[in-house]
Amino acid sequence: MSGPYDLFGVTKDRVLNGEPYFFPGFVVNLFLSYNMVYELYDSISRIFKSPYDQVAEDFFNEKFDFRAMNDSLLVLLDQDAGGAFPAFMFQDSILQILTDRTPHPINDAIAANDLYDWAPQSPTRFFYCQADDRVPIRNSIVADSVMNENGAPDVSRLDVDTEADHVECVEPAITASLLFFSQFIVTDVPELAGAGPLRLYPNPAAGQVRLEGLSGTGWVELFGMNGQLIQRIPVDAEQLDIPLHQLPAGIYALRRVGGERAWSRRLVVER
Repeated sequence: MSGPYDLFGVTKDRVLNGEPYFFPGFVVNLFLSYNMVYELYDSISRIFKSPYDQVAEDFFNEKFDFRAMNDSLLVLLDQDAGGAFPAFMFQDSILQILTDRTPHPINDAIAANDLYDWAPQSPTRFFYCQADDRVPIRNSIVADSVMNENGAPDVSRLDVDTEADHVECVEPAITASLLFFSQFIVTDVPELAGAGPLRLYPNPAAGQVRLEGLSGTGWVELFGMNGQLIQRIPVDAEQLDIPLHQLPAGIYALRRVGGERAWSRRLVVER
């Protein structure tokens, strides 16, 4: 979900490309964290100019939280650089190392934390939002492309909300993730002793699908794998026929809501 999978390429280039980036706190946090693991410097002043080094030091010593640290950096950058340009925080020698991709422990540490150059054997999805203002969406595009080139059997990416920024992307991305995982989970809890299981057939389906064994009140909900609720159908009989003619081929999720029976199932629509 909107992860910086390509730190050394996409993410670093976005921070240093001369366009405003309003989250310089992430840059400071990365160097403070990496130094605890890789011992890259003996003083934060070797990485950041004054007064940015002092802001980083105060944050590390927990004098204020991340948001306050980021806000302080933005104020300083606006005064010194005329805008939110994180590259201005770096010592010239460090900026040269980062820009030129010179072999150096700093570049080695960043590259070591790239997460895309492998081939997951389990189904994998990258959910992101087109208007993400914190994590460039090319992270997901690169990860998806390279993993498929490496022979991953089931990897794809999906823009879950074209207009959402990073924070606004949380809800649709989590919803899409839950629905993605739900296709691998089958639950069927009898509401009464002796009650039979729900039956869904055919599956895969094309024209329509039938759900049998319903009882009580509630609804059956049909979701797309992007997390969008497609249809909500009241339960008023023991069986329900759900038309599928208008749905494109793909994987969907059916969920029984209400009553005392908990149930969800993956539905495959074929064309």
